[in-house]
Amino acid sequence: MRGWFFLLLATLSATEYAPWLTRQLEIVPTATFGCQDTDPYAAFSVLMPKDKWSAELEFETAKTHYRSWTPSDLKGTLRLEFSSDILDDPYALIAGFSLAKVFRPARKDPTFIFPGGLEGELSLSIGREKTCANTWDSRWWLMGAFGRADQGSPWLRLNGSYEWNCEPHFLALVAYSRCGLGSHHWKPFHGYGSVAYRLLDLGARYTYRTDSDLLVSLEYTYRIWAHNTFQDVNRIALSLSYPFGL
Repeated sequence: MRGWFFLLLATLSATEYAPWLTRQLEIVPTATFGCQDTDPYAAFSVLMPKDKWSAELEFETAKTHYRSWTPSDLKGTLRLEFSSDILDDPYALIAGFSLAKVFRPARKDPTFIFPGGLEGELSLSIGREKTCANTWDSRWWLMGAFGRADQGSPWLRLNGSYEWNCEPHFLALVAYSRCGLGSHHWKPFHGYGSVAYRLLDLGARYTYRTDSDLLVSLEYTYRIWAHNTFQDVNRIALSLSYPFGL
């Protein structure tokens, strides 16, 4: 049963950053449909762990005021587990590397942040569960990342979540932040590569696990602070995930 729970932190973000792996040799397809203010987007991903490794492939598309429905990016992620609090280590710790091909219409669109055409990112996630019997009551995790594209300046990200388990209901408070290390203003807009942008989104997520083990999640976030990017952004997303073993 625990293997299902590891998905709950990742269902609204195409890339999984929670510091726990899913069950071995279990394929995890996820579909996310959302709206950022009035701009719809969709993301699809497939994830599978093996031993201490996890591999993920994902694709995102969007329609905004600046482009019709076009692909945003295609990304692959490889993660390695260094420690697990489930196995009596002090903390869960996972490092990851992502490589993404960003398509030209997305790079020219200020709605979502894509600094370059080819993007690489190193991430490190740490977390800990408060357990009860063979499951968990609550848990937290933090993820820090450093990224660089084939153009412009690097960026930093810091995400986090705190969750409560009331199976089959799961609640979470979430935070997403990003900092571009460029030096330019975003207007007139020529891409985020050299822009000194900053943002902080806060929100909450509700997840329900059905009797057939389908995970249905709904997340809402609000941008409480931004610089050199859009402010007061509302985002709502619905995610469906159904793991199955090989």
